[in-house]
Amino acid sequence: MKNFISLLTFVILFCVPFTVTAQSLEINIEDLPFEVTTGGIIGISQDQKGNLWLASSSEGLFKYDGTKLTEFSTGKDNNATASNRLECIEITDDGMIWIGSFANGLYRLDPNKEEFTEFTHNANNQKSVRSNDIKVLEADGKKGLWVGTASGLDYLDFESMEFVHSFIDSPEGPVLAKEHIRTLYKDKSDVLWIGCGSPFLGEETTGGLFKLDQKKAELRKYIHTNESNSLIDNRVSAIFEDSQGTFWIGTAGDGLHTMNKQEGTFIRHTHDPLNKEKLSRPSLKSELNYGVDHIRFIKEDNKGFIWIGTFQNGLNRYDPSTGKVQHFGSEESDEFYLPSDAWWDCLLGKDGLIWLLSWGLSTETLNTNLFQANVASNRIKEISVNRWVHCFTEDSKGNIYLGTNGELLRLDSNEKVEVVLIFEEQLNTANGLADIEKDKLGNFWISSAYGLHYFNPETRDLETFMAEDDGEGGLLSDGIRSTSFYNDDSLFVGTDEGLYIFDLKPIVS
Repeated sequence: MKNFISLLTFVILFCVPFTVTAQSLEINIEDLPFEVTTGGIIGISQDQKGNLWLASSSEGLFKYDGTKLTEFSTGKDNNATASNRLECIEITDDGMIWIGSFANGLYRLDPNKEEFTEFTHNANNQKSVRSNDIKVLEADGKKGLWVGTASGLDYLDFESMEFVHSFIDSPEGPVLAKEHIRTLYKDKSDVLWIGCGSPFLGEETTGGLFKLDQKKAELRKYIHTNESNSLIDNRVSAIFEDSQGTFWIGTAGDGLHTMNKQEGTFIRHTHDPLNKEKLSRPSLKSELNYGVDHIRFIKEDNKGFIWIGTFQNGLNRYDPSTGKVQHFGSEESDEFYLPSDAWWDCLLGKDGLIWLLSWGLSTETLNTNLFQANVASNRIKEISVNRWVHCFTEDSKGNIYLGTNGELLRLDSNEKVEVVLIFEEQLNTANGLADIEKDKLGNFWISSAYGLHYFNPETRDLETFMAEDDGEGGLLSDGIRSTSFYNDDSLFVGTDEGLYIFDLKPIVS
């Protein structure tokens, strides 16, 4: 061979067992040091430092840094809320923690000073919050905070620290001022969407979806009608706009919708028992004696999956790239098992982790209802080939080629293993195939203790380059340790006798 130029006189060899990392989903239950009673953790948010702030329906407020849980419950000077029965939590751009309670108003926690400020309804003050029953909060940047109550919508202006009860002169304005607010969502155009109408007994109102566009001075209401392109139910409980601009609306009953915001129309994605992979909410399996099952949240993870959580019937995950859903539930027939079917809230963390809150109705989740889901799980999946694997590469069709002690294996997408090449002189030796490099044509350069091999995976033609006796311009050793491309036409070749550059033009041109 006259194509080699010697450059260096050392080489390093690494040999490790082979494992494959798989893109999977892993869900863990986070144990918390208190007993869940009525619902457990039902509010969750994350601050700029990555701490989770958890609002309990019975135990107060907690900060969770991943290992340590800090309690902010009643009975502590300045370090407490007046009530441990909390509903929701929101963190504004200035780092303040805002907490809505079931019957004791709104709280603001300054996390640096660990001091609370209380905002409660005062019948003699028209600029106080309209109700102490706070259901949902939505930050308005650094300007203010939208406050959804059981008795209408409020806005807290941060400059004046006063509550505004009326926003636009519209016939729908007085309706919005009395509605039971269940969810708030500010879209990419700074339009506020308000979901009204409680699915629980004793809290019924007219309901509906409101669009509040203050820039256009427009307030519009959407309700169920006899038209198929309207809402399927007026009890609106979830609103979300995903990264692709799809606008999702969730209601009570079989109420998963996507909305055309320009036309004000809805597509109903109802459950089909004959097509379980069809886009829909989970099937309505359970009867509730205290209300109607409803969609609690619709969220998107950092891989583009859409998560649809219901109050009583499990969780669906939708893949827009395939148009299919997977179901998570507590029955053996469910694709993924989780010890609860009752879901309340969902948060996409800054690190890509998904935090899920269940309602804590299951005895299996008596002491916790906080779940952590990892879409890009770091769990390692082992594929056994009963050989020591030294190196690997991938062809243009996604097949993996593995270099072992004397064999080249092909692993297809179904994890079927095929022996492609056998190097008899290297079988059952410790040396084996040391490296595989793929060139611009998709062919492989295979380093071994018995020369350099050029292999076409399509035709399975093999050419071997060995040391030459005279050593003039050729290899001095058959012990090839590694290869790496210098450019499309030149290959670095590391051997027991030094480093070479191999001119590939006569071979690949």
